[in-house]
Amino acid sequence: MIIMQGDFFQVLRRVQKEERNKSSLARVENDFYKQLRDYIRNLERSVASDPFGNEQLLLNNAQRIATEICELRESKITKAANNNIYRSFLLFKKDNPQFDLLDTTPLNLTDEEETLYFALMDALKSHRYRISLDEYAEEGSLDGTSLEDEGEEYDKDFDED
Repeated sequence: MIIMQGDFFQVLRRVQKEERNKSSLARVENDFYKQLRDYIRNLERSVASDPFGNEQLLLNNAQRIATEICELRESKITKAANNNIYRSFLLFKKDNPQFDLLDTTPLNLTDEEETLYFALMDALKSHRYRISLDEYAEEGSLDGTSLEDEGEEYDKDFDED
């Protein structure tokens, strides 16, 4: 869908309002970021040809609104990835459940945001695996004894007291 210059500023204001007021992502066109880049570039060209025109104020406002929209959307995507990892990957439990990303992926992601979301999920999953007891149990403890051996020693010491 092609949007005229003046109309796109109204789209930005609508998206900004929705992002501020809703906990979920506002619905945007899949090519929203391309439209946004094109809109900003066109405003920059207008300002370059007439630096004292009204376009400078419009450019400043569009940049401020676009930045806020991007930051709000990134925050929501990051929060969704965190929450989904918390539910899907239980730390310090054997046999962590498989991830069910189809049911937990946020709605209204653009292609760029989907890439961000899955990269965050992969990074969080890798981090949780690295710090989980399962990985350390495979390696043994730092002093060469297994975690089970430490538990037996602890029980003996506890019984002696």
